[in-house]
Amino acid sequence: MKNVKTLSTPKDTLIRMQVVHLGKILFNLQFVVVAIMLASILTFIFPAIYYLMLICAAFLSLFLLFANPTFMSMWSGGDNLLKVADILAQSWRYTVPTVFALAIAAIVCLSFDKNHKHPARIIVSVIVCGLAGVTLLAKLINKGGF
Repeated sequence: MKNVKTLSTPKDTLIRMQVVHLGKILFNLQFVVVAIMLASILTFIFPAIYYLMLICAAFLSLFLLFANPTFMSMWSGGDNLLKVADILAQSWRYTVPTVFALAIAAIVCLSFDKNHKHPARIIVSVIVCGLAGVTLLAKLINKGGF
């Protein structure tokens, strides 16, 4: 028992492992922000779906629901959805640069791994970074700034 050797990993290897792990976290985190971007796009469809559901309910009830005042008040509910859609449409100012930065940081961190290369993650991050860059440029050209 006296000749037990304690093995230790060099500090630079541990640091590299932590940086690569951070790259994996940033890679996954960029998709959360992409989901927020997609939600801001899809919210413009929700008022149309809302009104289509009201029309279908009216058809299914043979237009008897129009006698109900609660159903009549539901027809003004789409305005609130349009307000939410407008607010989310303005979120590109924050989400697009965030996705761009997360993708670049993920690419840099994942490239530190010497043992296991991450080509799929790096390629996906490059594609997401490119799309975010094109979107940012298009928005800046159309709007004229932030």
